[in-house]
Amino acid sequence: MRARQVVPVAAVCLLVLAGCTEPTDPPDCVGEVHEAAERIAVMVPTPLSGGGRAVAAEVDMAASPPTADLSVTAPSLEEPLREDVSVGTTFDAEGTTYEVVRVCEAGVDVLPSTD
Repeated sequence: MRARQVVPVAAVCLLVLAGCTEPTDPPDCVGEVHEAAERIAVMVPTPLSGGGRAVAAEVDMAASPPTADLSVTAPSLEEPLREDVSVGTTFDAEGTTYEVVRVCEAGVDVLPSTD
């Protein structure tokens, strides 16, 4: 008789836990993977192919859309460029325009363009 009571309770707990965790977990990444993209890592100054350096100070995957606090330094900039970026945002450094194509917990992927 006791086994009949335990099985339904365990099944209900499993269903409740599965239903509660899935919709609230933010994704690891948003955006598309591009082979030519450069990764700007979180808290690691990263050289940019066109010159200068960038660092993602913080990434907020729970924001809508997910954003990263990006800081860019380059000889041509009087002060570091600092802005919140998301997929589709562009910024310039040393004559190169970069487009944010992916935001991940570990950093931001950008595509350089000299057009």
